[in-house]
Amino acid sequence: MKCQVRTPDTGAKVPRNDITEGIYIEKILLSMSEEIGLEIENDKENIQIFYFFTPNGRQKTEFRFYNMVSNPNSGWYKMTMNDLKAENVRIVVANKISGKVYFDKTYLPQLKPTTKK
Repeated sequence: MKCQVRTPDTGAKVPRNDITEGIYIEKILLSMSEEIGLEIENDKENIQIFYFFTPNGRQKTEFRFYNMVSNPNSGWYKMTMNDLKAENVRIVVANKISGKVYFDKTYLPQLKPTTKK
């Protein structure tokens, strides 16, 4: 996965070789009891997260990125990614040794809000 950014001074698109797959991080917060969360936290090395989905296209996503690591004075970059799309996504959190499933939920597409006239 390669990204392109716009330089803050000229706005010109330039390829960024230092931005590769894995640099874009998303975090997901899963609702569970404190007891289950603690059980997962105490056995992190044996916990696996599975994402099940069927891709049904691609979608261009634009966002802003601030490079605090290699060049904190460069400011914000406008970035573009070509993401996979899926209608339903199932997330399963399980223990790879015991097989115990801590979390299993299928997320359906969100309906777009309608505006009233």
